[in-house]
This record gives sequence, structure tokens and C-alpha cells, in this order.
Amino acid sequence: MSRHGKTMGAALSVAMMGLIILMSATGHGAGKKSRGGGASLPPPLPPVRVTLPPVETHTADNGLRLYYIKDELPQLTIVVSIGYGKLNENKDNAGIAELLARTLTLAGSKKYPGEKLSAAIERVGGRFTIQESWENTVITIRVLERHSGLAYDILGDLVKNPNFDISYLNQARSLMDEKIRRRSDNPAELAFVMLRKIIFGGDGYGAVAVERSVASITLNDLAEVWKTRVKARNIMVGIAGSPDYDTVRKSILDTLGDLEPGVEAGYAVDRPKALAAVRSSRKKIYFIPRPIPQATIVVGTVAPDIRSPQVYP
Repeated sequence: MSRHGKTMGAALSVAMMGLIILMSATGHGAGKKSRGGGASLPPPLPPVRVTLPPVETHTADNGLRLYYIKDELPQLTIVVSIGYGKLNENKDNAGIAELLARTLTLAGSKKYPGEKLSAAIERVGGRFTIQESWENTVITIRVLERHSGLAYDILGDLVKNPNFDISYLNQARSLMDEKIRRRSDNPAELAFVMLRKIIFGGDGYGAVAVERSVASITLNDLAEVWKTRVKARNIMVGIAGSPDYDTVRKSILDTLGDLEPGVEAGYAVDRPKALAAVRSSRKKIYFIPRPIPQATIVVGTVAPDIRSPQVYP
């Protein structure tokens, strides 16, 4: 997708097309003379060699996957990626992934409920977040090495005993409703959201959270997602820190090694359906009037599949 904005009148337009061709106005190669006949451009710099740190990996008996990188700094960063995100949504439950992340951020766990969780992290100068993405829900905890025990304790209780409480759900819902209202004031964001909705039919990439869909999500819905998706084979754990690999592996197995294996859950994207939507929308313009002295024009199509040779020749 590409976006171009300029003052053209009170309008916001969403246009779709099957192919976008961009041509550079500066097609000079290295070492060629400029149009004015001046000096040649300097040769390109040599490639920079990037050396990545070694990664230790381990798959537990229950299917939990661990990735570890040694860090010389005296700290521990734990990133837990659960296979559930916005791509698993549909038009009826759009927003559930973000609502889940916001609710648990506010609610914490049974042992560390509400503000007790943030207070425990702040007392040791650590950081804690739960965020949703297209494919995953990610828990991140970062503390100094000497507070590693607290980090594992919080992680284990949050994963196994989330504090699903209606008061925190209502707070999270209010925050999302405000975010949705603000979206109407951002023409560029609104245009992209509507384009995704048109191409993907309201599911997956096209699932757009609105106040109605967020209001329909219940506490039981969130608990059911957690119950069915938080399984060992559907979780990846990345750890970077100063503790040695054997210590980290033992700690994470003591924390999450007793999770039910379950299965690795994916998500479905109906590529033929999306392509058909693009074809049927060619030469069409979707016009959304807005009371602003600016036009936002968005055009888009479906990118190659990740397995396509066009992506990785």
C-alpha cells in the first residue's frame, strides 16, 4: 500500500487497483555523470559486516520452544510470544486481541493483581508490557539479573493464573473506545483501515475494531482465548541476559515446563478471496466524505505470498 496526501478539498478517498508501478525520477547509477555533466558520483561504500550473536535453542518435552542469547549486561529480558493475534479475529470479534492485552496489563495475575503487578516491577526498576500484534500476543519482562526470580514468578503466575476481572475489562474497553473515536480524526489511518476491510472482507487483516464489536466481547471470551491458545506448543520464549544458558533453561522449564502441550495454532488468510476482491474493485473509487480541507488517497493490492519466489528468489 502507498499513501499520498495533499490539500485538494474536503474529502478522503480510498481507491483500489490491481497493480501499482512506481518509477524513480533519479535513475543515476554509481559512477555515472549527472545530467548537468558534473563529476561522477562516488563509488558505493563496501558492505558492512554484521555479526549476529549465537543463539542457543531448546524444545522442552511439552513442546515449549526456548531461544537464548547471552548478554554481557547484568540484566534479564524475557519475551513470551503466544500464537494469537489480530489475524485470528473476524468481523464479529474484531478488537479481541488488543482488548485481551489491555485487560491483562491492567488486571495482572492472581498473585499480582492490578497495581500490585506494576508496583512489583517498578520497585526493582524493571519493565513489563503485554502487546498484541497481527500474529501474536507478546509478554515482555525486563529486570536486573539479581531480580530474575521475581521475573520468572510474575511470568509463571500471569501465564497460568491470569486475573480476569470484569472491572479491568471495563477499563480496557473504555480505553479502546476512546482510541476508536480518535481514529476518525486521522484520515490516513482511517483510509488504510477501510482499504484493508474492503480487500479482506472484514476478517483477519480486514477485521476492524469498532465500538460495537468491542462491546460484544465478554470476560468469558477472553478467558476462552487464554485457555485454548496458551499451550506449550503455541508459545515461543526468547531470553537475553547475563545468566548462563543452563541456568536460564532450568528457570524457564521450572516456570512453564508443566504447561499442557496443546497444538501450534495458526491463522487463515484467504488469498484467492482477497485477489478476487481486488479484481472486482478495479477502476472503483470508494469515497468517504470528511469535514477537513485535505484529501488522503490510498491505493493497494495484495502482496506476494511469503513463499512466493518473487519474495525470496
